[in-house]
Amino acid sequence: MSARTIRNAIALLAVLAVVSGAVWWREARRTAPVDPHGLPRLVDVGANACEACQKLAPILAELREEYAGRLSVEVVDLLETTGAREQYDVSVMPTQVLYDAAGVEVWRHEGFIAKADLRAIIAAELGVE
Repeated sequence: MSARTIRNAIALLAVLAVVSGAVWWREARRTAPVDPHGLPRLVDVGANACEACQKLAPILAELREEYAGRLSVEVVDLLETTGAREQYDVSVMPTQVLYDAAGVEVWRHEGFIAKADLRAIIAAELGVE
C-alpha cells in the first residue's frame, strides 16, 4: 500500500469521524423545556387540519387521562404555535416526540401511531406503565 493511499484513507477516516461526531452532538443535544411537575413528556406536533392528527387526537386525550401524574401529554398545533416547527424539528405531521423528565428526547415518530404502540414505547423508553 502506497503512502498516498494511506494518507487518503486517514483523511477519509478523519472526515467520517467529524461528520459522525456532528450528528451525534446534534442528536445528543436535542432537548425541550422541562415539565413544571418534573414529568416526562409526550408531545404530539401537528395541526387540526391534518387528517392523521384528527385521528390521533382522541388517543392522545385518552393517554392524557390514563397517565395523569406520571406523564405529560401535550398537543402542539403547528399552525397556531409560532416557531413550533423549529423548536421540535418537525418535517412531517403529526410527529410524536417523547422526552424524559430532564427534557432530553428519547424517541421520535412521524405519522399516525396506534395507542397500543404508543403505550409500548412509553413503557420501553421511560418505564412508565
